[in-house]
Amino acid sequence: MDALASYFPLAFALILSGLLSVVIYRDGRDYVIPNILCLAIAGLFLPAALMLGLPLLPALLTAFITLIVTFGLFALNLFGGGDAKLLPALILWTGWHLTSLQFLFLMALLGGALSIALLVLRFLLRRRAGLPQLLQSGAPIPYGIAIAMAFLGLLWQGKIFTF
Repeated sequence: MDALASYFPLAFALILSGLLSVVIYRDGRDYVIPNILCLAIAGLFLPAALMLGLPLLPALLTAFITLIVTFGLFALNLFGGGDAKLLPALILWTGWHLTSLQFLFLMALLGGALSIALLVLRFLLRRRAGLPQLLQSGAPIPYGIAIAMAFLGLLWQGKIFTF
């Protein structure tokens, strides 16, 4: 059983990576992060916390605070609804410590880079017909991409849990 248990961290990392790949694809294509993905990411945390020894109560507190903040931002029309659900689901995994700040900082950097890249592309392609919505002038920035990529970066650096 111990040999099998040694594969659990990698299995959780691969499952999270798969779910976040779908988040990136759907947010970039449709500007939608399906609720089922946020629920799956959050729901996966409990078995992972029990199997990997991740701190449960601080993670739940951090996620709850994040949920309140993100829904406030959503109510002010500063944050998308999917983003407001995705961020707390991922903050569960980072918990109440430095990793959460690293996650938020990397998310802001990647969000800024994504915004600049899309604005430049939209400017360069502004007169072309038939572009996907992502490349059309005036379309919103799918920030879920930056959220997911920031988490994936930390995950595969071994900052969320080690494997």
